[in-house]
Amino acid sequence: MKSPVNIFGSSPSALPEWIRLPSPGKAEPLTGLRRNVLYDLINARLVRSVSLKKPGTIRGVRLIETRSLLSYLRHYPYWRKFAGP
Repeated sequence: MKSPVNIFGSSPSALPEWIRLPSPGKAEPLTGLRRNVLYDLINARLVRSVSLKKPGTIRGVRLIETRSLLSYLRHYPYWRKFAGP
């Protein structure tokens, strides 16, 4: 198993500008998030994404902007898990 990477301390040039969604059942290597969680973030418009496909085709490639994903994770309100009602 790979050791975790400190993505928040990495220089911006060391990270890809866009990341591809992982295959079903797999985790995205940079963040460890699974495909369904990433789609939830996309559908809630919490991260920026684009779909690349040729005109007239059904399937394409979904890409997520790395900066928007890392920004979301950086500002995710962890304290809500521990706060009382």
